[in-house]
Amino acid sequence: MARIDVVKGDVRDVCALTASDYFHMAVTSPPYFGLRNYETDPATWEDGWKGELGAEPTPEQYAAHLVECFSHVKRVLRPDGVLFLVLGDSYNGSGGAGGDHNKGGLREKCAKYPGRKVPGLKPKDLIGIPWLVAQALRADGWYLRQEIVWFKPNPRPEGYRDRCIHSHESIFVLSKSKNYYWDWLGLKELIKKDPYQPFNTPKSVWIIPAPNYGGNHFATFPERLVERCVTAGTSEYGVCPACLAPFGRLVDKGKPDREAQARCGADKSGEYRGQGKKDYEKAGAENPSDLKRKVLAGLREEITVGWVPTCDCITDAEPVPATVLDPFFGAGTTGIVAARMGRDTVGIELNEEYVLQAVRRASEKVPEAFVHATRETTCQGRQQHPEGADVKYAATGS
Repeated sequence: MARIDVVKGDVRDVCALTASDYFHMAVTSPPYFGLRNYETDPATWEDGWKGELGAEPTPEQYAAHLVECFSHVKRVLRPDGVLFLVLGDSYNGSGGAGGDHNKGGLREKCAKYPGRKVPGLKPKDLIGIPWLVAQALRADGWYLRQEIVWFKPNPRPEGYRDRCIHSHESIFVLSKSKNYYWDWLGLKELIKKDPYQPFNTPKSVWIIPAPNYGGNHFATFPERLVERCVTAGTSEYGVCPACLAPFGRLVDKGKPDREAQARCGADKSGEYRGQGKKDYEKAGAENPSDLKRKVLAGLREEITVGWVPTCDCITDAEPVPATVLDPFFGAGTTGIVAARMGRDTVGIELNEEYVLQAVRRASEKVPEAFVHATRETTCQGRQQHPEGADVKYAATGS
């Protein structure tokens, strides 16, 4: 039975109470710069500033505070772990929680927010937040492995007529070490089943519709996105119960991969009809056309025939689930998806209302999972919460 632990608190406080090298992967989307007020108590940051993440006066300070948060995530992530970080960009002079704030309105419980007024930038300037943060994380020691473009075929309507409708966000893949766990074949098999993907191999553009969620959280993950991240970053089979190292796939070659062969110049039957025109034999060199035929013949589908440990532990015990971290848990989609996939999750969330939403949603959507919530710390003074470290939230929200 998968487990979902929802912890109310600041990511820095909660990670400080967690053992190093524990989580197998992390996937999250932090509060965006200048977008909205999440109505949490002001946090105190290392640079002395007090306020809510996302409300910083400058993009550089916002990036620095994310680096501060993710430095704690990096410590609790296993050396073979990977982080998927979802970030959207924003424009100077825009943002803020507009809309109907009256009782019964769409944004009844959202605080009004002045939006972005960045010194030195002109109104309507695109700020460039995602890459500013990514480069700051790389400078802090993360391996910046890739930007995946999340393309939304159903973006929110916009009233602007002097630019294209914004329909994508960035998913940065970051790792703690040079080598890390990545289930290429599992991700490939998952993408092949997705009706929105026009290709059968993992590429750096993910076509995933934005979700529609009726709760008070306005930035929920699409389940498809989380499913891909968890598939790539954790072992489907599980991890070693002794050292928690992931199991890897034992792969064999199957039938010819006609799609891959076609991309490399083969015809429908997988044959290459080209002929080298030079006398390569006389020159003592291999004919490049013959070499290409050998390469094409080796392009065969991969099939999983078993699972093998990636550690040297000697144990007959059954593998245990990998553990996923979402340090900005929100409405809890990460935990719901991970539980359905047989992984455990720890979600950290500062807003108590979102904690209750996450618990309710998880209890309803994955009733077979064990859902538990605690209040570990407060961000003010970095002290243990007076009610203790195990204050349970009822699944009903009472």
